[in-house]
Amino acid sequence: MFKTRNLFVIPAMLFILSCTSTSGNVDSSDEISMAAENISIQLMENSTLTSGSIAVLPFVEGESNETNSFSTYLTDELISALFKKGGNAFQIMERSQVDQLLKEAKFASTGLISEDTAVQLGNMIGVEGLIIGSFQRISDKVKINSRLVSIETGKINSVGDGKISFTAYQSVLESMKAMSSPESRESKTKDLPTLTPGTLTIGYTDYELGGYLQHTETNPVGLDPSLAELIAEDLSLDTKWVLIPSNNDYFQSIVKALNNNMVDMFISTTSIFEERTPFVLFSHPYIELANNDHFAISFKKGNTQLKDAIDPIIREYRKNGTIEKLIQQYLD
Repeated sequence: MFKTRNLFVIPAMLFILSCTSTSGNVDSSDEISMAAENISIQLMENSTLTSGSIAVLPFVEGESNETNSFSTYLTDELISALFKKGGNAFQIMERSQVDQLLKEAKFASTGLISEDTAVQLGNMIGVEGLIIGSFQRISDKVKINSRLVSIETGKINSVGDGKISFTAYQSVLESMKAMSSPESRESKTKDLPTLTPGTLTIGYTDYELGGYLQHTETNPVGLDPSLAELIAEDLSLDTKWVLIPSNNDYFQSIVKALNNNMVDMFISTTSIFEERTPFVLFSHPYIELANNDHFAISFKKGNTQLKDAIDPIIREYRKNGTIEKLIQQYLD
């Protein structure tokens, strides 16, 4: 059986961002993603840390000195951006692991964190760097400030900042609030763009993948199929499984299946590589391996509505232990 060890997590959230920002036609989620990417570039390029583990704490709102739902969303985006920019050199510690360690130490990870406190936290959770930050409204913008603190020196190693529109900020708060009710979530999933209304058509490879995927005379079994079935159940959708022959080109077979509308999504331990992103849309990672490899669900390029419906479910599964239970069931 395969063995895995989780290295980082993205916070669990239930949201769909449909509002657009006031800056051109950029979607609010895209605007925040771009800001997080720019901040991650500043933090990494200006840092003297070249390897090791890094943890990210929720950013605080400047006036109240407290976290809110935007804190979680922003931290989510920053962790994703950091992995893309420095995933080969750094291990981004899993949020659930950080939370558990802080809980055991009876330390609340809310409020503004000083450099001295960051060192204590970093030593407590065993990382080389800790990213802390804040955000504050300034007129029609929200300014974001971040600091990467070296645990060894106790000094700020690098900084990064960015701005988003207040409209984008509000859209996160409103979407989180709207998605908090089961009725709202159900109404949004009814109109998902699946090939067959009410059914999620799922592609899988003809390779045998150990505990992740095994073939049977009917539907496949393993971690990946079980995860997909749980997601479909959460979306109140039936499932239809379609075997996609690899024809000696695993990834191209995925692209063709999605582009030819053979399946709504594809799940078979597909790794997130930057060179693949122009051809498919990747979900939030559901598995992280010790070598910083990440497995994700693949969607047809442009099918953001289905991705946006499934990503929060994956995040929730990672936080509530569902993924870990699947790992124990199929991989341990």
